[in-house]
Amino acid sequence: MSAVPGPSEPNLEEVFGALTVGGCECKSWQPGVKCHEITYSDIPPDNRYYVTTFGGPGDGQDMWICGHKTTDNGSWPYAAGYARFGCTKIKVINPTNGKSCIAEVADCGPNRCVEEAACFCNCQGHQPILDVSPFITKYLFGITSSGWSEKREVIAYPVDPGTPIGCPGGPEPVQDKDGDGFPATKDCNDSNASIHPGAAEGCNALDDDCDGQKDEDLTRPCSTSCGFGVETCSQGQWTSCTAPQPRDCLNDQNCQVEPMCVATCPAPPAEVCNGWDDDCDGQQDEDLERPCSTVCGSGVETCQAGEWSGCTAPEPSECLNWATCQVEVVCGLECPPAPGEVCNGQDDDCDGEVDEDFPSLWTLCSAGQGECLDFGFVRCSSDGSGTECSATPGEPAQEVCDGLDNDCDGQTDEGVCVACQPGEVRLCTMPDGNLGIRVCGPLAVFGPCVAEEAPGANEAQPEVGGEKTDLGADAAEEAPSGDQGLEAEPPEGKDARAPEERRDPGEAPSISTPGRGGGCSTGAVGGGGYWPLTLALLVAFARRRLR
Repeated sequence: MSAVPGPSEPNLEEVFGALTVGGCECKSWQPGVKCHEITYSDIPPDNRYYVTTFGGPGDGQDMWICGHKTTDNGSWPYAAGYARFGCTKIKVINPTNGKSCIAEVADCGPNRCVEEAACFCNCQGHQPILDVSPFITKYLFGITSSGWSEKREVIAYPVDPGTPIGCPGGPEPVQDKDGDGFPATKDCNDSNASIHPGAAEGCNALDDDCDGQKDEDLTRPCSTSCGFGVETCSQGQWTSCTAPQPRDCLNDQNCQVEPMCVATCPAPPAEVCNGWDDDCDGQQDEDLERPCSTVCGSGVETCQAGEWSGCTAPEPSECLNWATCQVEVVCGLECPPAPGEVCNGQDDDCDGEVDEDFPSLWTLCSAGQGECLDFGFVRCSSDGSGTECSATPGEPAQEVCDGLDNDCDGQTDEGVCVACQPGEVRLCTMPDGNLGIRVCGPLAVFGPCVAEEAPGANEAQPEVGGEKTDLGADAAEEAPSGDQGLEAEPPEGKDARAPEERRDPGEAPSISTPGRGGGCSTGAVGGGGYWPLTLALLVAFARRRLR
């Protein structure tokens, strides 16, 4: 698409409608608008352009050439490029096969939107384009049309306006405007002596060696504060240095961001209990805990201002062990209170004294009375609650007439000392219900009831005066009543005692009677030596009365 000439064509009133090409917006020409406002006018240093075709048979549009109007029917060599070349002629060369044409410059040139689309740069730049007639493209490329998207390149530059137009292009004088020794036909930029075939490529966005590439294969050493590398040239700029790049990292020593030569920034250190902001979060010793323990258990303590404190483990107590009177570590709520002193031979309340609450301990004591009286000492009771006497009172005995308290009731000889004749015998009842006897002692009192059977009581009845004595009913009638004693005289000149019991006249037999503290000795029964007979008679009489 070609734009119409600028204000040098005063009668031009043609207006093109607004278009978009490749997403790039085109500016419309209106009367009074100059060529460079709708068309790029820069000349590339290497004189290279993408080639497009306009006009042709049947087109019939008007075309302005140096102030005169003609028709772009494509049957002759012309090119739209007034904004770049002015009113002149240009040589258009196919660099691939060397063919060339001399063309007449017409119209302003391609609209800016076309060159912006041709650079494939999101409309942020432009690729210079030369719009020529089908007559030229057919000769140079063998085709009658060409578009910018096909990226066909031509070299174009002005020639002497007197040069005849046509294809192939006529001879032209050899030109070397920059004096670099390379003619314009071979020099891709004849206005810059540093640009020509074989020149060293520099990082300048130019094709210095005229090989059709810009800034190709250019590298150089580079460095940073962290090391060395290589950088490359791209569009006239050195970029992409491979040297290690410093990173802005947190310095945990001062909590400042500083450049560091590391692949990745180190993670902030863990917070420790030291009074510092180790992890650089603006807090010191925050959220630090660790296990702790005492002899009583486990817990947790926290860090405060660089110090571990506040352990939650149970605290031990120093308490007095009342069993040993030693201070010991105790795991509990409170120390146990002092126990009360008990009577046990120990210092229960750990005051240095033993059984001090029992002042009578180990003093003399007694138990019982009369013949049951026993002596001992005061000792601790079995449950330790008090004291007791160690004395054990004797067992009470039957009271006898001996001047003693035999039954331990606090009375002496009560009811047993009945006046009698020494040797007198009386019946009595034993505690088991059997019969017994009591014999009157030398103090004229009866002795205890004893289970002693009179000698000869079960033998044949003795003869008195040569006749047997009948102890039947007659004896019962003659027997004394109550507590009166029974007396009998043996035959004159006879001794009824057993041989071992015979004693001198007047000697009384000794009868041992039970009783605590001694017994009573009896005198002669009835004052004579015939007590066995008397005893026999008495027993017989008692049996008879009991029938």
